[in-house]
Amino acid sequence: FRATMREFNLYQQNLRFLMKVTIVDCILWENPLMSLYLFSTNIYCVYVNSVRLVPPFFIGWLIYLLYENYRANNVAIAGHLGYRPLSIMEVFLGLVRDNKGNKQHFKPILVKKRPRKQV
Repeated sequence: FRATMREFNLYQQNLRFLMKVTIVDCILWENPLMSLYLFSTNIYCVYVNSVRLVPPFFIGWLIYLLYENYRANNVAIAGHLGYRPLSIMEVFLGLVRDNKGNKQHFKPILVKKRPRKQV
């Protein structure tokens, strides 16, 4: 139980640190596209004088963060060791469409088999 609590506290500290870094990056325009998105949505909410638009804009910001994470970790091919990561379209079609029929939504992984070493 103590190990679980230590891990929980570690996650809390890590999330607080990441949240502070993200907020400072947005304020200082370290990531211009994210800062522009947050600034424009803030100004639009003020212009329309509505707080009801905050949840959809927040979800849009989370989707942007997920796309940035995908682009940073899956598009950069260094370190994949021959595996091809799923594309965004494959993930979307896998989530939206059902698997009726023989049509596959994911392309199979093609990994070349290494020859066995001769002793």
